[in-house]
Amino acid sequence: MKKILSILVAMLFACSLTGSSFAAEQAVPVPEQPKIEEKAPAADEVKEKVEKKVEQKVEQATETKQEAEQVPAAK
Repeated sequence: MKKILSILVAMLFACSLTGSSFAAEQAVPVPEQPKIEEKAPAADEVKEKVEKKVEQKVEQATETKQEAEQVPAAK
């Protein structure tokens, strides 16, 4: 019994050194997926977009203010 146990332990040790496993299914190496590099927008582009949005909001605010001033004057 000790011989069988020592043989099994030796086999397990040998398999662990070689990288073998007793898994039912053989592990298939997963092919490497190509790396997708997302380019962040340049800081200048972001700054321009923000400035455009701010300008649009300022224009809308001045237009509504002018319209509000014209309505009481029309009465």
